Amino acid sequence: IYEQENAMILVSQNSGLFEYREGEISPLESELSQTLKEANVFSVENAGDSSMAFGTILRGLYISDENGNITHRINKNKGLQNNTVLSLHYSPQGKLWMGMDYGISYLDLLQEFTFFYDYHGDFGTGYSSVLKDETFYLGTNQGLYTTNWDALNDSNEDFDIFDLVPDSEGQVWSLTKFEDKVWVSHDRGLFTLENGSLNRIGGLRGVWTIKPYKEYLLAGTYNGITIFRKVNDEWTVWKKMDLIIGSVNQILIDGENTIWVNIPTYGVIKARLDEDLNPTERSIFLSEEFSGSNPNLVIEGEGIQIVTATNKYVFNESENSFDQGISFDGTFGLNDLLRENTQPHQVTSEIEFYPIYNGFALRDRSIQNEYDKGAQELVVRSVEAYNNTDSFSAYPDSSIHYRYNNLRIEVIVPNQESVRYQYRVDDSGAWIDQTGTNIDLVGVSHGDHELNIRALKGEEVVAEKTISFTILTPWFLSWYAYLIYLVTLLTIIWIVYYWQDISLKKQKKYLLTDKRTTLQQQEEKYKQRLKKAEKARLKAEIEQVKEQLKAKTIELATKAKENDEKNKILASLDQKLKSIEDNPESLKRRLGEMKKIIHTHSNSDDNTFEIQIDQLHQQFYETLRKEFSDLTRYDLRLCAYIKIGFDSKEIADLLNIKPSSVYISRSRLRKKLNIETDEDLHSYLNSI
Repeated sequence: IYEQENAMILVSQNSGLFEYREGEISPLESELSQTLKEANVFSVENAGDSSMAFGTILRGLYISDENGNITHRINKNKGLQNNTVLSLHYSPQGKLWMGMDYGISYLDLLQEFTFFYDYHGDFGTGYSSVLKDETFYLGTNQGLYTTNWDALNDSNEDFDIFDLVPDSEGQVWSLTKFEDKVWVSHDRGLFTLENGSLNRIGGLRGVWTIKPYKEYLLAGTYNGITIFRKVNDEWTVWKKMDLIIGSVNQILIDGENTIWVNIPTYGVIKARLDEDLNPTERSIFLSEEFSGSNPNLVIEGEGIQIVTATNKYVFNESENSFDQGISFDGTFGLNDLLRENTQPHQVTSEIEFYPIYNGFALRDRSIQNEYDKGAQELVVRSVEAYNNTDSFSAYPDSSIHYRYNNLRIEVIVPNQESVRYQYRVDDSGAWIDQTGTNIDLVGVSHGDHELNIRALKGEEVVAEKTISFTILTPWFLSWYAYLIYLVTLLTIIWIVYYWQDISLKKQKKYLLTDKRTTLQQQEEKYKQRLKKAEKARLKAEIEQVKEQLKAKTIELATKAKENDEKNKILASLDQKLKSIEDNPESLKRRLGEMKKIIHTHSNSDDNTFEIQIDQLHQQFYETLRKEFSDLTRYDLRLCAYIKIGFDSKEIADLLNIKPSSVYISRSRLRKKLNIETDEDLHSYLNSI
């Protein structure tokens, strides 16, 4: 039962609608009533202030306006799980919930988008559209389709409303309304639609889009840009634009002579066109410079933009570069239904066309998707306090044991989608974004706390809530615990002080003992050092005395020898003189003998020097003989001369030989001593 124009409308299961007015009940003859008879009504619900929803057994959901006109027919062909709607519930946020024969569905009556899915393969995936003379033209991957604009309202039972334009089969990339004609950019070329049939323009194949420019027409093709111009009121190919190579799927005109070209596999080119439409002053922005896939050129209020799957970039004219703008997840609120390499476009001033997979969508911007914000409430569904081993359910304003200082709060705004939540504790500053509906607070300190929570749709706050809770102070942080800590601390300080005092006395005693021991050790070391120095001095003096004794001994031996020789000579002469005295007649003979004795002794070799050398170097000779047993006496004496510092000439004079012989002797000596030729013989012998 519901009211309508001062009457009560009664809804029957399979007999249609009845009107109760002024005490009388009469059948209500209308299209809605007749439809409901055939559909078998099972549930009824007010769908807002001026609409009624009817759930049926056979044909799904019907919604009518206040005048009884059917505005929506929703069934399995339009996306329901089945055609049996057993129960209905309408929420103030515009959602109509349906209990189905199997499962639950809902319809968002305040949604700006209307989706047209091709469940039966009737028209394919939409790419572009144009509205002309109340006829809706739809370009898809299957061809070009037409339908009456009014047929797109949601009162039809399905989307079997499109007619295929003859000979248009294939991929339609874009539709353009130009010169009061519909231009079709097709994978087979460029066409105009005239009198319900296609008319080819030029001999091109593979045209993405067209763009009027002054008195020309620019066509983005699979290979560059082709320029058309009018000849005798007919568009003909003039030439292909230079320096633009690749598949051009977008052309934008910026100002009078600036062109933007999108080549998806390469990048975006900005250029100025001269009078002959040749691109000059080109700037190239490669695809890899932009994050996200499928970059598209867009002209909006901020100017030229590049929009990818995840980012928007705005052109900076002064820097001749793109500045990264906003980042987003998904595209235009369609949850990634929007097809790649496409952008929405205007059908009318209020209706936008969106290419989506396996169909298309229309967005009615005149629908104010608003609701009573006062009715929005942020609900705390549960509060759980937990630790590593246990948990329990708490509630706002409760006191929680300090061992359970981890909280998980579940919140929700009922009947709302795309809601995100933020929170902050005790007005701590910036709001913290929360993923999902659970807020986790870990390691909350003891004391009283306030948790501020707010729900946002986009950047608009739709609901807020503040809950309080208390984490109880642990016993070890209570006042009596602090008193115990203070007493304990003072006791420890006294013990430490007392222990340090005893330790200091012990340390002083130890230091005195150690110092005394150290002094004794140093005194003993000093005495030992003096003894060693005295021994060394005495030893040096003994060695010196020995050397002096040795030298004096050699000197006395030499003098004794000289005196003995002299005594022998004098004795011999004395004997000769006595013989002369005894026998004067032998004077002449004895004088001759005396001369001979004097001559003999005067010519005899005096080996005193050699004897002294040998005697002074006996220890040196012994060392050499032990190490080099094959050395002769001559070799030993030669070693002594070299050690003393005599050069070769001086050695030759001493030995009465030639200097060359000395050189030979030195060379032989080197071999016997195993000395290299570059090693100094004098230094080597002095080291022994």
